[in-house]
Amino acid sequence: MPKIIPEPKKLIKEAAREELSEKGIDGFNMRGIAHRCSLGVGTLYHYYPDKLSLVSDLLNEDWNKKVEEAEKKISSSSDLEEDVHILVEAIQEFHKQNEEIFSAYKTDEIPSFFLKIHPLFLKSIVALWKKVEEKENLSIEEEMRTIIAELIILSSRRKDFSEEALQKAVHKLVY
Repeated sequence: MPKIIPEPKKLIKEAAREELSEKGIDGFNMRGIAHRCSLGVGTLYHYYPDKLSLVSDLLNEDWNKKVEEAEKKISSSSDLEEDVHILVEAIQEFHKQNEEIFSAYKTDEIPSFFLKIHPLFLKSIVALWKKVEEKENLSIEEEMRTIIAELIILSSRRKDFSEEALQKAVHKLVY
C-alpha cells in the first residue's frame, strides 16, 4: 500500500533548503533531497521535473515573502522616495539571501533559469508600484509602470547605479 505523505511539496522544499544550507548549490541534488524526505527519487520528480524547477519554486517562495514585507512597509511609508527605496531594498535582500544560487548560475548567456524568474520580479514590482501609485495619488500608464519596474530591478542589481540616480529617474518619469 502506498504511503500517504501530507503536504509533500512542503516536505520537499524543507529538505531542499536543508540540502542547500549544508551542501551549497554545487552539492544540491535530487537524490539527496529524496533521501532527506524518505521519498523515492521518482516521487520527487513527480513534483519537480528537475533541480531548476525546485530551485525556482524556492526562489518564488522567498520572493513572495519579500513582496509581502514590502507591501506592509509601503503602506506605512511617508513618500515616493521611501517607496522606491523599499522596492530596491526588497530586491537587494532577496538577492543577498539567495546569493549562492544566483552566483552559481552566472554565465555569459542568460540561462533559462533567469528567464523564469525575471517575469516574477517584474510582475511583482509592477503590482507593488500600483500600490505606490494609489497611496501617492499618481496615475501612470501601464507601459511606464513596466519601465519603472524594470529600472528598479536593474538599478538594485547594478553597483554602478546609485539609488539617488534611480530616485531622480523615477521622479522624472512620474512627474
